[in-house]
Amino acid sequence: MSTGPPARFQSEAELFLRTTKDVKGSTLLGMIREYVLPKSTIFTDDASMYDALKNIRDKSGNHAGYQHRRINHSAEVYVQGDVHTNAIEGFWRLVKCGIGGAHHAVSQKYLQTYLSEFQFRYHRRDAVHRPRALQR
Repeated sequence: MSTGPPARFQSEAELFLRTTKDVKGSTLLGMIREYVLPKSTIFTDDASMYDALKNIRDKSGNHAGYQHRRINHSAEVYVQGDVHTNAIEGFWRLVKCGIGGAHHAVSQKYLQTYLSEFQFRYHRRDAVHRPRALQR
């Protein structure tokens, strides 16, 4: 098993979290259509629900043109060149540990709020923390 390059999102916009009513392919693909810009590159595992990415149309009815890169976890492949899902898997580990360690449990009602908090923290994890009085 290769560890590959350090896992990072390239910009704040790339880590965008929304809760869903379910994890059916039609629900997830609808969210991709709504929130992911056409012609974006999408990295996924080998779940079959992502097969339909090539057929998604944008809101105007044009082919969305997503570049789909997938990693075959079912064959125990975790990194193949620059294709991996390490960044998002690492993020979910932080969320699960944070909820289990600090909050213990989260209701569906507040899940989006907690996810937004972890998204905020993740995007600012490298920021220098100084008291406001010392900032110029």
